[in-house]
Amino acid sequence: MIRPIALAALALAATSFAHADDLVDPLGDDRFLFAVGGFRSDFDTNIRVDSERLGRGTDFGFERDLGLDSTDSLARYEAALRIADRHRISVTYFDATREKSARIQRAIEFGDLRYDVDLRLNGQFDARVAEMLYHYAVYRSERVRAEALIGVHQLTLRARLAAELAGTGEAAVGVAKASGPLPVLGTSVFVKLSDRWRFDFHAQALEARVGDFSGRVLDLRTGFTFRIADHFDAGLYFNRFDLDLDLEKRSWSGTLDFDYHGPQLTLAARF
Repeated sequence: MIRPIALAALALAATSFAHADDLVDPLGDDRFLFAVGGFRSDFDTNIRVDSERLGRGTDFGFERDLGLDSTDSLARYEAALRIADRHRISVTYFDATREKSARIQRAIEFGDLRYDVDLRLNGQFDARVAEMLYHYAVYRSERVRAEALIGVHQLTLRARLAAELAGTGEAAVGVAKASGPLPVLGTSVFVKLSDRWRFDFHAQALEARVGDFSGRVLDLRTGFTFRIADHFDAGLYFNRFDLDLDLEKRSWSGTLDFDYHGPQLTLAARF
C-alpha cells in the first residue's frame, strides 16, 4: 500500500515541477532583450569643488548659474539575459553630457580658480552611468513576476569651467572628475494586464561609502509596456534618477547633487 502511494506522490511532484518549468510569466519566455530608450527630462545639477589653497568652494548650479538647459533629450540603452527561469542579468547605460556658455552674475570659486562677476564662462558637465544588475524572481505566476535586485552603478563624472576671453580663446580652465562604483539594491515588478499590455515598476536605492566617496543613488521607473509583435515591445515610463555624492578625491574634493526626471519612450526587441 505504501509503495503505490509513494509512486503517486512522486508522479504528482514530477507533474507539478513540469508545470512550474512550463510556466510563462509576464516577461515571456525569450532569453535576450535589447532596448533603446529616449527621454525628455528636467535636470538639476549642483556641485562644489574645494581647494587646499582657497578652502571651501562655491556651491553653484549648472542650470541656475551657467545657463545649461534644464530640459534636454537623452538616450538610454539596456541589454538583458535570462540565464534561468528565475535568474536574469542586465546592463544599462546612459550618457548625460551637456555644455553651455553664460555671463555669470556672481563670483564662483572652483578648485584653485576664482571666476569674477560678469565673466563669460563655458560650463560642461558629463555624467556617464553604467548599471549592472543581477535579478532573482522571488515570485512567479502567469500574471505577476516580482524580482529582487542587487548590483552596482559605475559612475564616471566630469565638470569643467573655462573663462572665455575675447581674442584669446579660453583661459583659466578648471576640471573636476571622479569615477567609481556605487552599490544598489532594488526590486522589479511586472504585472500582465492583457495579452499585449503589461505594467512595470522598477526601484533601486542605496546609501553607501565606497573608497574616497560616499553618497546615495535613487533610480525609479514605472509605466506600461505594449507588445507590438511577437518579439517587439514599446514602453512609456516615468523615470527619476537622483545622485548625491560627497567626494574626497584629489581630482574632485567637494559635493555633487545631480538629478533628472521625466517621460521615457522605449523600444525593445526580444529573442
